Amino acid sequence: MGPIEGRGAPRAGSVFVGREREIAELIAALEDARSGKGRLLLLTGEPGIGKSRLADELATRARERGFAVLWGRCWEAGGAPIYWPWVQAIRTYLRENDPTIVRAQLGAGAAEIAQMIPELRELFPDLSGPADVDPEGARFRLFDRVATFLRDAAGSRPILLVIDDLQSADTPSLLLLRFVAGVLGEASILALGLYRDDELDPDAPSAAAIAELRREPAARFLTLRGLEEPDVTRFIDQTTDVSPPASLVSAVYHETEGNPLFVGELVRLLAQEGRLAGLEPGARLAIPASVMEVIGRRLEHLSAECRDVLTMASVIGIDFDVGALGRIAEQPTRRMIDVLDEAIRARAVVEVPGTAGRLRFAHALIRHTLYEAIPSSRRLGLHRRTGEVLESLYGIEREAHLAELAHHFFAAIPEGDPDRAVEYARRAGDVASARLAFEEVDRTVAGMKPPSGPDDTAVAYIRQARDGEDEE
Repeated sequence: MGPIEGRGAPRAGSVFVGREREIAELIAALEDARSGKGRLLLLTGEPGIGKSRLADELATRARERGFAVLWGRCWEAGGAPIYWPWVQAIRTYLRENDPTIVRAQLGAGAAEIAQMIPELRELFPDLSGPADVDPEGARFRLFDRVATFLRDAAGSRPILLVIDDLQSADTPSLLLLRFVAGVLGEASILALGLYRDDELDPDAPSAAAIAELRREPAARFLTLRGLEEPDVTRFIDQTTDVSPPASLVSAVYHETEGNPLFVGELVRLLAQEGRLAGLEPGARLAIPASVMEVIGRRLEHLSAECRDVLTMASVIGIDFDVGALGRIAEQPTRRMIDVLDEAIRARAVVEVPGTAGRLRFAHALIRHTLYEAIPSSRRLGLHRRTGEVLESLYGIEREAHLAELAHHFFAAIPEGDPDRAVEYARRAGDVASARLAFEEVDRTVAGMKPPSGPDDTAVAYIRQARDGEDEE
C-alpha cells in the first residue's frame, strides 16, 4: 500500500491511552481525600512522558466528583514572583467562591496570607497588618495560616491541588508544600506535584526540598514510564484516519520508546509527510533520532513569519501575552493574532484557559527548540527588547515583575544596560527578603548571570542588601 494523500492528520488533544493503572491509583487517592484522608502524590518522569496529560485527566475526574481543582504552575523561564504556584492556585479559589465564604475560611490568617496574595487587601480592605514577629516566626505563621485555610476550605468542598513543574519551583514554594503535606492526613485535600526528575540538579536546593517531600508520611511517589506497543497502536487509531500496519507501529514504538510526546510529534510529522502506511516488512522509518529534531522538522511546516514570531515569543517564556509580543515584533496586535492563528492550528501553541490574549507553547520542548536555535548575538538584542517592552507595559505594576525584568536585562548583557539589570536584581532581592523568602536572595544572585559570566557588581549589590536584612 502506498502513502495516503490528504488523510491522517492527528487529533491528539483528547486522546488518553495506556494509563489505566496510574489513573486507577489516582482515583483511589481522590476517594481517600474525599473521606478526609488526604495525601501528597509526587508524579515524575522524563519530558513528554505525559505527566500533565494525566493530571488533566485526574482534574476532569475530580470535578465530576465535586472537587474544587486548584492548579499552579512553576515558571521555567526565570523571573517569577515568590510563591508563584501558590498565588495562582489561591487566586483560582478566590475567583470561584463567594467573598463572604472565603473571608470566613481565611479567619484570623487573612492578614498573613495577604503578604503572599496582595489582592486580598483589595477584596477585604479592613485587614490589619501582619503580627510583628521575628522573620522566621513570621514565615512559620504564614505557612500555618495557608495550611489552615486550605484545610478549612476543603471542609466545605474537597480540593485537588495540582502544582506542575516542581523542578522549577522556588525554594519557599517547596517548603510551603512540605508544610501543607503535614496536615493532609486529616484533610479532604489531594495534592499532586509534577516534576521532571532528569532536570533536577542534585546540588540544587530544589532537589533537597523534593527529597524531603518524598519522606513526608502523607507522600506517595509515582514514576511514569513509556507507553506499551499496543497503546501506540490505539493512539494512532484514535488520532488519525489510518489503521497503521504492525511494522509502522513497531518502528514508532522502538524509535520513541513509548514517550507520548515523541509518539505524538512523530505521528504528526509522518501524517504531514504522507508516510503513515506502506512500510515493507522489516523496514525502518527514516525519522529523526531525537524529539528535538522531530519538533524542529514540524516547525519547518510553519511559514517563515510564524517561526520568527514564535522565536521572539520563546524569549518571553513558556507563555506570553500577544500584545507584548506585538510590541517586541513591532507589529500590530491584529497582525500578531493572524500569524499566531497558524501556530494554534499547528498546535505549536495553545490558548491559556481563563485568560484573554495569552498563549502558551504546547510543550516546553517546543519553546526550548526555538530558543536554542537563536544566534547568541540576536538573543542578546531580543532579551533587551523584551525587557524594555515589559518594563513599559507593567508600568505601576512593575514591582510584581522585578525578577522577570532583571532576568531579561541580565540576559542582554553586554548589549543591554548593566545598571538597570543590577537595580532590578537588587529590588527583587529586597522583595524576597520582605516576603520572608530568604532563599530567593541567593537564588536571584545565582540566576542573574549574563552570558559572559557573573556580574560581580550585581552579585555584591544583592548580597549586601541581603546581609543588611540579616543584620536587622
